[in-house]
Amino acid sequence: MSEPFNPDLAVITTKRVMHCQANVCRVIHDDEGEWIFFDEGELNVESSAIISLQEIIDIDPSLQSIILSLPQNKQAFRLNKNSQWEIYDFTYEE
Repeated sequence: MSEPFNPDLAVITTKRVMHCQANVCRVIHDDEGEWIFFDEGELNVESSAIISLQEIIDIDPSLQSIILSLPQNKQAFRLNKNSQWEIYDFTYEE
């Protein structure tokens, strides 16, 4: 991770993740240092939520390892909470 860990950093996730109704299966760390945590459902304005980086770790402590190791412009996928992360390049589609 290029920037220092900031537990108060705002991140985007879904209301399902925030309310512990779904697990994070995709993480994006974009070129501006923003973080997005997806579940298997759709992410749109109605389903999105903004919480702190510490709150996402409190919801799922297994995310801390990917947060500390995922560089900018990368994304990580896993099939379920117990699966290994797979890392890929990330760029926004135009």
